[in-house]
Amino acid sequence: IVSWNSDRTLQRGYHVASVSALAIIGYIFLLATENVGVRYAGAVLVACGIYPIIPLTLSWVSNNNLGHTKRGVAIASTSLCGQCFSMLGTQIYKTEDGPRYVRGHAVCLVFMILAGISAMTLRILLKRENDRRDKEYGVSDSIDLSEDVDSEERLYEKNPKFRYAL
Repeated sequence: IVSWNSDRTLQRGYHVASVSALAIIGYIFLLATENVGVRYAGAVLVACGIYPIIPLTLSWVSNNNLGHTKRGVAIASTSLCGQCFSMLGTQIYKTEDGPRYVRGHAVCLVFMILAGISAMTLRILLKRENDRRDKEYGVSDSIDLSEDVDSEERLYEKNPKFRYAL
């Protein structure tokens, strides 16, 4: 639902920040109580917050990097960074910390807060750049990036008609 709405509204930053907030609430539930029901609800919120971030982030990266090579490298780099955090996860959830895993949940909580802040910061910066381009070049209606257009006309992100996905 989140990805669908993100595509319909052409907004990525708000959606990444909102699902990050869901995960943050979930981690707070996991850290704040020993009540099994509340902790279970927290785990559900964490899952509902974390899983949509992956397609949202990859589509945001894809939307803002034009050209086959640049887009491919950007998506691969983003995926690589995500997998590095998966390796970190295997080290922060230690058996001796169970069953509450306070250290692991606290580290993940901090990273989710950073994810939400980063998404909104990036959105603000991209919005500023789009506004600057609108002021300098006029409001853009569309950009033709088809392969049959002369490469100098395309220029990808440097094209005056290009606007970043927010």
